[in-house]
Amino acid sequence: MTSEIRCEVEQLNARYAWSLDLCNFEGFREVFTTDVMYTSRGQTLNGVDEVIASFTRRAPGRTTRHSWSALNLEARVDGTVAGRSIWVCFAGSGPLPVPSTDIYTVADFHDTYTFTAQRWRIARRTIVPIFRDSALAPR
Repeated sequence: MTSEIRCEVEQLNARYAWSLDLCNFEGFREVFTTDVMYTSRGQTLNGVDEVIASFTRRAPGRTTRHSWSALNLEARVDGTVAGRSIWVCFAGSGPLPVPSTDIYTVADFHDTYTFTAQRWRIARRTIVPIFRDSALAPR
């Protein structure tokens, strides 16, 4: 695992977090492969179009900020990279600044990263919740 690959994967995760938090779901096209398998909240979405549609359907007015740590990467013989990290999502509703900083979820992310013609992308993401406040769940 080179430091260059690690840096690119970290940037990829940052693009995911900012696309999600700024509700720029079209930005997922720069994050996921076209045939991504994305599993979260008991649902598996197949393909980047399905992922974008799922997030677009959410009710407006929710503000989130995502952060991650403990990124562990392992090169696989097939050229992909397996990743595991811990993510935290703060969530609230209402005008900015939101009056609370409650944690909605702490989750383990299990990822497969693949190199496309231009850059690394997420080919598979499985989100495993460890702690969750269901009152702050997206609607």
